[in-house]
Amino acid sequence: MESKDDGKEALLSQTLQQNVGMSEYEAGVYLALVRGGTQTMTELAETSDVPKQRVYDTVEQLRNEGFVEVIDDYPQKAHAIEPSEALAPVQTKLNQAEEYLDDLYETIDTVEKGVTTFKSRPSIEKYISNLIAEAERDIFVLGPQDVLNQFRDQLKRRADDGVRITLVVSGLDESDIEDDVVTVPEFTDVGTRVRGVTTVEDFAITTDRRKGFYWAGSARRGVDELGYFIVNDDLAFVLDRFMSESLWPFAFPTADQSRPELPGTYVRIRDALADLEHVSNVFPLDTFVVEIEGYDTETGEHASLAGVPVSYYYNEYDLRASLTVEIHDDEERRRVTVGGWTATIEDYEVRQISIGYRHGEPTLSLDDETKRHLATCRNELPASFGDREAVIGIDAFIDRMRDAVAERIDGEYRPMRHFEEFQNSLARVDAGESALVEWTETRTEPGGYLSHAGRLFDNLGYDLTLVGRLGEPVSSVFAGQFGDQNLVTVGETSVTDFLLLEDKKILFTEPNRDEPTWESILDRVTLEDLARWIDGSAVLSIGSFYATSNLPAILDGLREEVWPMLQSPPPAAHVSAGELHRLPEGRLGRVVKALERLDEAVPVTVTANRRAATALRGHLCDASMAGSTAELAKDIARSSDVSRVIIHSFTDTVAASDGTVVAARKPLPPDPREGLDVSEYFETGVALALAEGLSDGAALVLGNAVAFYFNQHSEFPTESELRSALEQYEEYFDDDQMHPILSP
Repeated sequence: MESKDDGKEALLSQTLQQNVGMSEYEAGVYLALVRGGTQTMTELAETSDVPKQRVYDTVEQLRNEGFVEVIDDYPQKAHAIEPSEALAPVQTKLNQAEEYLDDLYETIDTVEKGVTTFKSRPSIEKYISNLIAEAERDIFVLGPQDVLNQFRDQLKRRADDGVRITLVVSGLDESDIEDDVVTVPEFTDVGTRVRGVTTVEDFAITTDRRKGFYWAGSARRGVDELGYFIVNDDLAFVLDRFMSESLWPFAFPTADQSRPELPGTYVRIRDALADLEHVSNVFPLDTFVVEIEGYDTETGEHASLAGVPVSYYYNEYDLRASLTVEIHDDEERRRVTVGGWTATIEDYEVRQISIGYRHGEPTLSLDDETKRHLATCRNELPASFGDREAVIGIDAFIDRMRDAVAERIDGEYRPMRHFEEFQNSLARVDAGESALVEWTETRTEPGGYLSHAGRLFDNLGYDLTLVGRLGEPVSSVFAGQFGDQNLVTVGETSVTDFLLLEDKKILFTEPNRDEPTWESILDRVTLEDLARWIDGSAVLSIGSFYATSNLPAILDGLREEVWPMLQSPPPAAHVSAGELHRLPEGRLGRVVKALERLDEAVPVTVTANRRAATALRGHLCDASMAGSTAELAKDIARSSDVSRVIIHSFTDTVAASDGTVVAARKPLPPDPREGLDVSEYFETGVALALAEGLSDGAALVLGNAVAFYFNQHSEFPTESELRSALEQYEEYFDDDQMHPILSP
């Protein structure tokens, strides 16, 4: 029996040494106390076979490790702590080890199925941390604040590494939201984009849209927590799509929504287009270049593309998103459409898209060249206006300005202010119902190039002859605005319903079947009258090729039949290209030839925005991938026999004539997203500059000043207001608060 007990004690001693970490002396003393109860140090030396001079140190070590208690009496005694209590930490470690082993076993057993389940919090946290560490380009994470805080520092480090991080904080209190803006200061420096929701959402994360993790129960107390590790691309895509397309659009944004920094790389086309929409409110689309990695939707073959964005469709609340890109392949240009993951109707399915600037980030500050042109403009501007005549034609409309009704309130209404609200009102239509948008007319006013230029010149006291489709008889809308001027109608006018929102304008225009031709004009007025009105005028200003499809023939008629009758022809003719890019290719040739023929009789200045200029350059140079605005103007001037070409974009204006190119920076409104399309207003300023004989650079500055004033006040300036706008020109650039959208 004694031999059997000795064998058990030897086994216990070995177990304590190998698995608990006790030394041989510690195991002997502890077993002696368990077996014999409370003992003095002398008694322990006898029962444990440990030398007496080592017993004190050994007991103290066991006391520190929680295995014995010491009774500070004389003589000093010790007793063992109950084994179940003393070994509890060891048991905990063994349990954890068991869970780790179970998780490892489950991983090996189920990883091929695409989803692995974890039950222990340490395993869940470990795999989430590994996902964050392994992400290459993109992390999308959702979760309650307390859980997100566990990974905040790691996410911040990955953001510093250049990984794009999108963060949605769930379970926020209503007090965290004011005016639909959420306040989460502890996370604003963590993500590239941060939003918040008040709903209770469990933690979820996807990385590079290829892996993910869903932590069920993490947002609720008292429930079993389960972690689902997702390594299947398709399943990770579903989780990512839920967060990015179902949850993100309806989450509350933070106040700090700064301009995206480019270049940027994206795994979601919607993210790319959201940033493109933001920056293209300031810079034209052909300022940017896109690089795409994806697949041909027809053949399934991998494709790498690079080109210039031409157009795009994106709405935060619409799952559809697509991009049209112009690319060059083997010296041949073509346009392709690009959609997101699982795209079928577009040419390519994008898996990764990068956006950058083609020629470096444009500069918006007031440069030295613009300062020189500004000084010249102030110097060349006449002492007074109003002692000249001008002839303006030919497109004119009646604009009915309208508000779209968002809701009725006690007999009044709240108007829609943003395009997104209007767009959503059309999208929210139940099956079987028609879309219904209520609107109300706020005012009626003259529209079209004739009216815009006429209002500026009229404000400055010019004697005008306005030749256009003013109605038969002349509509009271035009007569009321220009009653003291010479109004010459050449046909019925048409009506445009003009829905003006803060960030976009929408025009609903009736097609005018009574488009003037040279013959129809001569049916209403005589050549002698036309010659009398044009003779001695300071400028002939006409718009536009898109609104008046027969304009090339009308220009030919003026050159061939009217100009020979003039004794004192105007020194300058101005033609607005208008929406020239909408014309079919065949008509572009007629436009160019008509301009060149007119230029033989009078120096012609053509004004165009970048889109129209790009189309014109594509016709003249067999290339439409324009570079800078200056390159556009230079190429068109070099490839055509027109005296002067002026191109204007969101940020700059350029004039090219006689082999010389000058440029002037354009001041932007406080928020370019809420600015109007100021093309025609700029062009009226250029027409005024031509009438006053200003040099090219001065003409650019004057056009910019007129456009900026109209954008700020929705009306054309008087003489004193125009001079004041020129005096304050520098201030539009100096005010740091002027362009909050541009702050990086």
